[in-house]
Amino acid sequence: MVFENEAVHLPTVRQGSMVAFMSPSSGFKSEIGHRYQRARETIEDSGFDVIEYPTTCGQRDVGEAEAKARARDLSKAFRDDRVDVIIATIGGYRSNMLLSHLDFDEFRRNPTALVGYSDVTSLQLALYERADLVTFSGPTGLAELGEFPEPFEYTMDSLCDALLGNAVGPIEPAETWTDEFLDWSEKADLDRPRARRHNPGYEWLTPGAGTGPLIAANLSTLVTTPDQYVPDIDGEILLLEENAEISSVHQVEKLLWTLRQAGILQDISGLAFGRYAAPNSAAVNRLCSVLTDVTAPYDIPVVYGVDYGHTDPMITVPMGAEATLDAGSEQFRIEADVSQPVAEDSTN
Repeated sequence: MVFENEAVHLPTVRQGSMVAFMSPSSGFKSEIGHRYQRARETIEDSGFDVIEYPTTCGQRDVGEAEAKARARDLSKAFRDDRVDVIIATIGGYRSNMLLSHLDFDEFRRNPTALVGYSDVTSLQLALYERADLVTFSGPTGLAELGEFPEPFEYTMDSLCDALLGNAVGPIEPAETWTDEFLDWSEKADLDRPRARRHNPGYEWLTPGAGTGPLIAANLSTLVTTPDQYVPDIDGEILLLEENAEISSVHQVEKLLWTLRQAGILQDISGLAFGRYAAPNSAAVNRLCSVLTDVTAPYDIPVVYGVDYGHTDPMITVPMGAEATLDAGSEQFRIEADVSQPVAEDSTN
């Protein structure tokens, strides 16, 4: 097999593939174990088998020893010939602690798809840069796949399309969305579904069109990941998200200006930002103003409100896939999917 982009590698994922749940960023409390069990059932009901490792359901331990243990389990999952997909159970704060304990040459020899977002960004950037591996920026187990009574159909459709190589085409906005929090520890999420609101769709902030490889990342994690683990950004479409519960608009503004002062924004072909808070709220209005201001010197399309990040539902996108932002046609689309191999020409 060879790949359309020979610098990027990923096994073929099919129905019946083995999915490993991993917790590279953080463990989770036993009180929310029902979310994990639901996530397992969701994946199994979607036609995949599931395996877990010793640190998958571990508590939220900290320190170097814990980082080494999580790195060992991640490496085991990559070496396991049965595993084609790894899904992070949840985000957190410490996946960057694993980076110095990983053998990226080993990962390159054992390509496996890693799915997650938020803090998992640091691993995804490092695997793309150091091991030439496609990863998928998409849902985690507890937050999205463990949704009760079931995950958003939009989330599941996008995840399965991406994993099975069907991501090419326009990324349409979801019809509804939510950021309501029902306390998992109190199992309030079992009482009723979260309230959903109408989704007004994308807000195109600047004109123009751009095409390039897609880099999807949590903004604060991108800024704080060491340079040696971050791919060179030159002509990419940058898709960013940030957690409104953790980072205020003022903090997001500071992070975006850090990217600009590092010369990153001047080199991209377009900028998309995931839904941050309720449409037309003061926070979103301010954020859109910041996005317009920080990209003002550059002739690139900028769009806000992609179904990506810490609200639901959310898309799944392959890192490195050729993508287009076109303000004129108001489209965000995947042009070519690098996540699936093509058969090598037998005449070569």
